[in-house]
Parts: sequence; C-alpha cells; structure tokens
Amino acid sequence: MRKKKIEDLKVISDPEQKIFCTECGADLDDFSFTDKAKDMKLVLENFNRCKTIGKFKGEQCSKIFIANINDDLASESFDKDL
Repeated sequence: MRKKKIEDLKVISDPEQKIFCTECGADLDDFSFTDKAKDMKLVLENFNRCKTIGKFKGEQCSKIFIANINDDLASESFDKDL
C-alpha cells in the first residue's frame, strides 16, 4: 500500500468546503443505518458530549451531517407518497 504524501492531503481553499470531525472513527461506519442516526436528539447529545470533553475537532460533526441527510431523504420520500 502506498503511503500518502503531504501533497496528496492538500486542502482546497473553498469557503464552502467544511472540515468534518471524524474523531468517532469506526463508529461512523454504517452510522446512517443505525437507529441512533434516526434520532436527532441522541445525535445532538453525543455531539454536546464530544464538545464538552474536547473530542470534537473540525467545523461540523459528521454524525449530525449524516443524520440531517437521513431526515432530508425521509422527508422527500414522505412528500412523494402524498
């Protein structure tokens, strides 16, 4: 396996691009399919706990982003059924 060089990790200086926190590591694998991802209150509690203990690193929590997408997709699906 090839090691990534620093040049490979350059960040594009786009003001619209967010830096997502991925400190959850393996917990992010398949997170969107879990029951926790469907309950925004639980996701926000987890986020607040991360901020309190200093684990949150980035501009946006990946779990909140995933949970918001799940909510948007569920709303679109519900709207189509009407």
